[in-house]
Amino acid sequence: ENGVEPATAFYGIVGNIRREGPETRIQFSEVAAHPRYGTGSEYDIAVFRTTSPVEMGDRIQAICLPRAGRDFDFVYVQAMGWGATSNGT
Repeated sequence: ENGVEPATAFYGIVGNIRREGPETRIQFSEVAAHPRYGTGSEYDIAVFRTTSPVEMGDRIQAICLPRAGRDFDFVYVQAMGWGATSNGT
């Protein structure tokens, strides 16, 4: 319904921003995609729950999420991410 195909398992790599050197492979037990996610790049965000705790360190750190209901109208923010923003990139 929201453009996300069901999968049997989700894995990720943490602690490796350049795809070289030490890394940690983790498994996710749950993925919650934004309810308005579609085929474009708008609402292209999800929250992942890990099957076990991830050990924090110099290369692996947490981010802060805003409280529910916070209004961001006319607030300047900085967003970061990875992946393709258009076909072929």
